[in-house]
Amino acid sequence: MTSFNIKCVALITMFMQHITYTYYPTTELGGALHSLLGLSGNIAFPLYVFLIAEGSRHTRSKSKFLLRLGVFALLSQIPYNMLFYETVASRNLNIFFCHFLGVLAIYVYEYVGMKSGKKWIARILPALLIIITAILPMHIDGGGFIGVAMIFFTYLATTRKWQMLVIGLGCVFLDMVNSSTLLSVLLRFQIERIEFLLSLNPSAIQATLFSLLSLIPVALHNGKCGRPLKWAFYWSYPLHLALLANVAVLLHPAL
Repeated sequence: MTSFNIKCVALITMFMQHITYTYYPTTELGGALHSLLGLSGNIAFPLYVFLIAEGSRHTRSKSKFLLRLGVFALLSQIPYNMLFYETVASRNLNIFFCHFLGVLAIYVYEYVGMKSGKKWIARILPALLIIITAILPMHIDGGGFIGVAMIFFTYLATTRKWQMLVIGLGCVFLDMVNSSTLLSVLLRFQIERIEFLLSLNPSAIQATLFSLLSLIPVALHNGKCGRPLKWAFYWSYPLHLALLANVAVLLHPAL
């Protein structure tokens, strides 16, 4: 599979999940379909982690790549708020911010750390960025600091097997924790009796299994770019959010 093929799979599964925010099932069959569509989105994020890491590896200019992600993060924020929170402004950030921070960690690692000749700087600066992301008092779609760490370490992975291992472990941890900030993770500990926060439950297992399906396209990636439709994939995110937000309003005008 080329990168173009993987982008198509990621885009379709993401769109399938986002459709669930436009309707509410009234039958058992409808509920099952709603759940299936919702779970399908778990395939998309790990694929985007892989694509962002590969994009960082092969881009001609990491600074321009970083700038594009930042611009589309801003462009996508209002449609994102409208679809998921039915408001123009919220304390939640769309997935482009996760991608932006992941590439920023890579950029800091390479251009600030490694080029300074001091390896300890190259190691500590990305770690500080991930920690800062963890303690931010807001939700960042795409797993927050875990998503940022997944992008960074997938980029550092030197072989496809190591990339798959990083993505697989990240998916398991992300789906079990189901948290985007370090504070909310810590709050899941019980004070009276210490419980391991990664307690197994059917929803977490289902989410993890769907997430791990993303490893199939990653394993089949042939290292080729495929069709050069870069801008189409960038624009697809804010446009599909705006479209679905308007569909939701039309279907549920009273909400």
